Parts: sequence; structure tokens; C-alpha cells
Amino acid sequence: MTNIGQGNSVSGDRAGQLLLIGTACGAISAIGYSIANIFLRQLVDCDPIWVSTIKTVPTILLALPWLLLRRRAGLPESNHHRSLITVLVIGLCASLLGNVAFQWSLGVVGLTVAVPIIFGAMLVSSPLLSQAVLGEVVSKRTFLAMGILILSILLLSARIDPIEGQQPGTGTTLLAAVLLLCVAGIAYTALGVGIRYGLDHGLSMPITLCIISISGFLFLGALSLQGIGWSEMLATSPEDLTSMLLAGVFNAVAFMALIKAIHLTSVTYVNLINASQVAIAAISGVLLFHEKLTTLMMIGVILTIAGLMLMQRPSAEDGDKLQETGPGPG
Repeated sequence: MTNIGQGNSVSGDRAGQLLLIGTACGAISAIGYSIANIFLRQLVDCDPIWVSTIKTVPTILLALPWLLLRRRAGLPESNHHRSLITVLVIGLCASLLGNVAFQWSLGVVGLTVAVPIIFGAMLVSSPLLSQAVLGEVVSKRTFLAMGILILSILLLSARIDPIEGQQPGTGTTLLAAVLLLCVAGIAYTALGVGIRYGLDHGLSMPITLCIISISGFLFLGALSLQGIGWSEMLATSPEDLTSMLLAGVFNAVAFMALIKAIHLTSVTYVNLINASQVAIAAISGVLLFHEKLTTLMMIGVILTIAGLMLMQRPSAEDGDKLQETGPGPG
């Protein structure tokens, strides 16, 4: 009896450690993406497809050597064809419907509004996709946290004004930006689900990063060449190119932390942690880019923090699921 109890205690401690590491990786991801978004906000005058193309370069430079080192060490890579195709297709969709849509919308509604709308779509679509594809069980506490966070996002997005000096503030343009941001949020959630699916079937982190970043670079690069041409691509100012690359560096760090967090916890849990980007975006938009501050925005930020505090300690259902699944392969 004593040995069984000790075994359960060790298992519980191990699950707690994994959850703590996964939470830390999720927090690093949120901070990294927030810094990347600040650099992207500075690039709203540039072609959004070209910006998204250059942003993939640091990830490629990180993932390729990592993959080569794995191969030199003789570590096997999964040949699960369905996982490879799934990650490739979803990665391409996330590049166009996620990154490009987000970058274009930043030039219409700004950072303060764009990030909350994306997370609204992510928080609504995440449990549905995770349950349908991964069989994840969403706890009552998670649903409550989601409700509070969605309410905060609705308040943050209640008043949409176009940012100064950018796209004309017509109703059609604003509506298009909102719809594209919703599509981007769903695309990012699908990417997270696809990554988790690949990791569960043996894909390693470097091969996952390589598939998504290289395919995105080639796809978006071809679209940029067709859209703005070599002359405008080469005419990119050093300042803008630096901002694109820095956005890519922080995006790569955040993406790597995101993959690890998804690997150790669940897609829904990681998305909730990343919802802290809503508060960071609101503060950054106001302080750095002089976007409008409203009472509803302040209430939304407070509710976002309250929702994040609520989900800091997952319920027993989340802990049980983590013990059952473990860290997974890769």
C-alpha cells in the first residue's frame, strides 16, 4: 500500500513539473510574440506578404542546423506521412491566412484591436478543434476562464477606429480587417492543433519548424515576387529589414516555446496563457503607438488578468489528462 501511494505521489510530482515547465514555455511564447508584434506594428507601411516572408528567415536559420545535428547524432525522424502532410498544409494556411492577414489588419485597426480579435477567435475555436481532433477534455474551470477572457476581448474590441495615416477608415475596410483577424485566429488554432498532432505521431520540433518555416518562406516569397517584384523587394530600407528580422527572431523563440508548451500541456491551456498578449498589446498600442485608450479597454485588460489568474491552477481534470498523456514523443 505504501509503495503504491509513493508511486502515485511521484507520478503526481512529475505531472506537476511538466505542467510548470509547459506554463513557463507558454509565458515565454506570449512575451516573444508580443515583442514580435511591436516590430510588426512598425512595418504597417510595408507589403504584408513581404514582411511575413522575411519574418520566417530566423526560424529557418534556427531549425535547419538543429535538424542537421539531430541527423548527425543518428536520431530518427518520423516517416508518418499523414503527419508530415498535415503540418505542411496547415503551415501554409497559417502563413497566408494567419501571418499575412494579421499584418494587413495591423495597418487598419492597430495593435490594440488586432490582437484581442485574434484571441477571441482562438479561444472560441480552440476547444472545438482540440476536442474534435485531439480528443482533449476541457474542464469547467477552463470554460469559466475562457468566458471571462472572451468577455474581456469583446470589451477591448467594442470600439474600432482606424489608425492614423493608414488605410481609409471605411466600413468595408474595417469589416474586412475584423473578418481577416477572425480567420487568422482560427488559422493559428489549427496550426497549434496540427503541431500537437504531428508531435503525438513522432515528429520532432526541428522537423516541424523546418516544414512550416521553409514552406512558408517559399510560398510567401513567390507571392511577393509576383506582387511587388524584385525591385521593391530589394528596395526595402535597412531599418525596415532589421525590424522584419527582429520580428522573426522573437517569433522564432516564441514559436519554439509554443511548440514545447503544446507538447507538455494542451492547446486550449496554451492559448489561454497566450491570451496575456491581449493586455500587452493594449498597453503597447497606447504607449508606443498612441492608439486610443478607452474605459472599455481598461476594463477588458483587468478582466483578461482575472481570467489568466483563474486558469493558473488547472483543475484535477487537466492534471489527470496530463498524467495520462505524458510529455509525448519528440
